[in-house]
This record gives sequence, C-alpha cells and structure tokens, in this order.
Amino acid sequence: MKFSDNGYYLEEYTKCDNCGILLYRSPIRITTDGANKRYCSDWCVDWDMKRESEIANQKRGADSVEPKRQRVATGK
Repeated sequence: MKFSDNGYYLEEYTKCDNCGILLYRSPIRITTDGANKRYCSDWCVDWDMKRESEIANQKRGADSVEPKRQRVATGK
C-alpha cells in the first residue's frame, strides 16, 4: 500500500504474496521462476522459499516412483 503525497488516500493496495498482510512500506521484491513476488519480511521470504523447495522435492519423489511402478507392471 502506498500513501499519496499528501497522505490523505492510498494509491494502491499491495499485499505480501506469502501471508497477505497489507504493505505500508516498500516490499521486499524477489523474482523466482519468472514470477515477481512481494514480501513483507525476510521471514516470509524464507518461509515461502522453504515451502516451494519442499513442493519441488515431493514432485520429484512422485516422478521417480512412477517409472518403478511401470516396470513392475510390465515385469521388467
């Protein structure tokens, strides 16, 4: 959220892309995987990066299990 020059109204509503809290000051901006994200604090940056890495690890684990299932089904 950015206050106007005279301080009487808001020019835009900006929320943290992780927790959704309204941002009154300049956000922490990070570009990951082509997405421009805005965060309220370093904690939100760390939490979101950890969550994204865990999701990627789970996806990789699921992808590695699938070929094994196919081999068992075909008898190889």
